[in-house]
Amino acid sequence: MSPLNLSGLASGLDTETIITQLMSVEAQPKTRMQRQDAAAQSRQTQLRDVQTRLNFLRDTATDLRSTATWADTQKIASSDATRVSVRALGTVAPGAHQFEVSKLAVSAQHAFDYTASASAQSVQIGSFTLAVDPNSTVGTVAAAINARSDSPVSAVVAGGKLVLSSRASGAANDFTVTAPALLAEDVAHSRAGADAAYTIDGVAKTSSSNVLTDAVLGAEVTLRTTTTAPVAVTISDPAVDTDAIKTKIQAFVTQYNSVVDFIRSKTTEAPVKNPTTTVDAAKGAFYGDSMLTSMLTSMRTQIGDLTDLGISTGAPSGAARFSDDAVAGHLTLDGTKLDAALAADPDAVQTRIQAFGQRILDVVAPPKGNAVATRLTSEDATRKRLADSMAAMDVRLADKEKGLRAKFTAMESALAAAQSAQAQMTAQLASLR
Repeated sequence: MSPLNLSGLASGLDTETIITQLMSVEAQPKTRMQRQDAAAQSRQTQLRDVQTRLNFLRDTATDLRSTATWADTQKIASSDATRVSVRALGTVAPGAHQFEVSKLAVSAQHAFDYTASASAQSVQIGSFTLAVDPNSTVGTVAAAINARSDSPVSAVVAGGKLVLSSRASGAANDFTVTAPALLAEDVAHSRAGADAAYTIDGVAKTSSSNVLTDAVLGAEVTLRTTTTAPVAVTISDPAVDTDAIKTKIQAFVTQYNSVVDFIRSKTTEAPVKNPTTTVDAAKGAFYGDSMLTSMLTSMRTQIGDLTDLGISTGAPSGAARFSDDAVAGHLTLDGTKLDAALAADPDAVQTRIQAFGQRILDVVAPPKGNAVATRLTSEDATRKRLADSMAAMDVRLADKEKGLRAKFTAMESALAAAQSAQAQMTAQLASLR
């Protein structure tokens, strides 16, 4: 409970204002620590942004090193995937094939009028038998068929009829149903199963399924609709996917330039004099920062001479000046040069690009952590130290305020007692006259 506060009734002083002002002076060290913590938090946020970009750069550099990037692959394509699609199941026999589809495989479907029976019955579908309890509804029978994993058909109730559909397409998977007491076929809403009919390179073939695994060795071909013109399926010889390699190198170049731009923006952003907002106060936190400028220098140093592979900091834009990319420290990719190098000696290109990726990784993601991660750890420690100091100061400030209030209350009590004694003495003196 707070001590009695007489609020200057005896002294005439505004004791509450005096205490507030005294505590404001006492709290100045905490105010300084709060500003220090806000600055450290701002540095943390900006360092995390740098680290995020470095992590993306690490990932793209890792792609350059990955053996998967340089593994032999095959390009497999269809000239009209909406009609005939294809995908590799493994290594595919190279070549080109012409497909024409005259008919798709369909599953058999039979519809039945259902009549409930007061006695136990059974439904026979090929070799499959389903026991049906007395008075079972058509919905109960459909659910029982679907619950059996060994059922060759699936079942729905549509338009009040029991509709059975073969789980497998093709003429061979058509079925007959025997359940005279329960089911009467509605032939108008039934269809027989049928095989797909197609040609591959002019040879006519049939299939019970629209998914073909034996038409092209190592590939799965899916017949999606009938054709009006031949659909070409082409499979390349196994080789390095130069388009994929170019895409990964371009992704690295783009991310490298993003990191360079972001770090440069932080190291060249001057602090705001006498900032009035938190945004202004956060500016210039890394102006001329040696850690970040050193990282940029290291990244640039590790590029090496890759101009013959099309990777450079930009060709001179004139006789008297370098290109804007070169001035900014950007990388550029000349796809034509890279294509020529890959065509001439892909193994040599692989060796040099993988080594390049490793050099960049050694800068941005060394095994013991990069300088940015170390700096973040330091900022974490700074903020924890400040938080502990501010918590301890809060306790001291609370004790200080409590002590001040007690002293002012004691003073007011003493003055009030003195004023009361004076009044009594004055009254007694007056009574003696």
